Amino acid sequence: MPQFLNDFLRNIKEKWANFSKSQKIMFAISSSIILLSVVVALYITARPHYVTIFSGLDPKEAAEIQSLFTEQKIDSKAVNGGTTILVRDSDVDKAKMVAAQAGYPKNSSITFEDALKFSSSMTATESDKRRTFIKLKESEIQQALKQMSDYIEDAVVNLSIPEDYTFALKDEATKPTASVKLTLKKSLSSDQVEGIQRFVAASVEGLLPENVVIIDNKGNYLSDNSSDTTEGFSSKQLQIKIATKNEIEKKVKELLGNYVNSPEDVKVSVNLDMNFDMQKISETKYSPVLEDSGIVVSKKTTKEEAQSTNSSSSGVPGTDTNPTQNTIQYPLTSQGGQSTYTKSDETVNYQNNEKKIETIKAPGTINYDKSSIAVVLYRYITYTQEDFEKSEQARNMTWEQFRLQNQSNKRSFLTDQKEVETIVNLIKSATGIQNVTVEGYEIPKFVDKPQKQIPIDYLYVALAFLLLMVFAISLFIKASRSKQRTVELAGVGPVELSEEKPPVVEETLHVAEKKKEPEVEEINIEEFGVNQYEKQIDKLLREKPEIIAQLLRNWLNEDWE
Repeated sequence: MPQFLNDFLRNIKEKWANFSKSQKIMFAISSSIILLSVVVALYITARPHYVTIFSGLDPKEAAEIQSLFTEQKIDSKAVNGGTTILVRDSDVDKAKMVAAQAGYPKNSSITFEDALKFSSSMTATESDKRRTFIKLKESEIQQALKQMSDYIEDAVVNLSIPEDYTFALKDEATKPTASVKLTLKKSLSSDQVEGIQRFVAASVEGLLPENVVIIDNKGNYLSDNSSDTTEGFSSKQLQIKIATKNEIEKKVKELLGNYVNSPEDVKVSVNLDMNFDMQKISETKYSPVLEDSGIVVSKKTTKEEAQSTNSSSSGVPGTDTNPTQNTIQYPLTSQGGQSTYTKSDETVNYQNNEKKIETIKAPGTINYDKSSIAVVLYRYITYTQEDFEKSEQARNMTWEQFRLQNQSNKRSFLTDQKEVETIVNLIKSATGIQNVTVEGYEIPKFVDKPQKQIPIDYLYVALAFLLLMVFAISLFIKASRSKQRTVELAGVGPVELSEEKPPVVEETLHVAEKKKEPEVEEINIEEFGVNQYEKQIDKLLREKPEIIAQLLRNWLNEDWE
């Protein structure tokens, strides 16, 4: 064994031998506490860590999802009354893919706590926070409608809340709209449907009741309560126009979503001109008769027969005439002075071929020539603090100055006319609208240097361990201060003097100035034991205080030095 290790072990043994019984007990307790703390810390850090993957579920749906995870050997558990499902942090991605393939969650919702936790994340963008807010608002409205349990079995709410973006004029396309699909237990009255419209409209800022569409799970239009009146007809036209606009906007966003970062970065404004007039067009077409394929209207047939007796002549009687169609002539024949002839005439009238076409144009058709689309594309340019600090600009300005200087800097990235024409042609082909305008801007996005954060579990463990270490060190210091100090008595050898029974030092020193004795009776420690030598020291204090006073003086002087 190396020499330094032998010296280290010898020092430990010597220090341990110098400890009193109480010190050894105190040290053992402190060591046990520290060891227990380490074991608890290892348990907390090594145990499986579960994270929330779905919350706000129906208990029945949660049971189906958990059964699916069990089949796929994904460790999961349900909490909060079976409405929240947790999985191991290492299985989150796998669990999401398995659930998505099976079509879960069917009616996903989000709680306020989930939204707050997500919004406070450093990686969440403004667009992500906005989508989370809309999802939270949809969940709140759905839960409120489901509380009408006597009439409504289930509810699905979809909100369309456009962002505030810069256009010259804002029309109804920029206003929020909502669609509600209800699974009903009982039919709703017109007043109840109107109440639901007003409730949904009041739940979203800027949403008007007439912009809330309500249908049932069979597709029946419930919110059209006044369709027989002019007001109801106008409201229906408006709903059709808004729905058509939303469909066109969605189509354009999906078309150009890959051109920028996401469909959310494509802003579309549609100005539709629609014709709601009902038109009925009747058309009759005639075609000539081809050969004998027509329909016979009338038919006339005439036949003539004649006989005469003439012994001296034969031939065709009468003068020559112009023959007509459908007339058959036979020459007269003479047999023994008797002649005969036969005439047949047939007239057929056909009806001309007739074709009637009746066309009804449904109301709500788009006048593509009079409609227009304006599209603005936003492309985000990311600036990171780490890259900035490595650049030449960091020598002349700080990161905050750089952000302030560039945060309002918007540049157009659609400078190539061919590129603009390509995008315009795509939109024209997808929508049929020929009047299209496209603009594109670069928006700066700044990312601060990430701060190293200690996970919350490890932070608690480290704090607890630190407190226990402070407690153990304080106990050790206290034990060291109360350690019996070894002093040399003349002619006696090493003697331990405890602070637990200190003499009255001032009085002892005062008496020691007056009395001095050269010799001290020897104390046999091995013969009497610890308790006995303490008694001997007490006796020595009473009988020979001047010697003890001198020893104490020397000891105090050594400590101060």
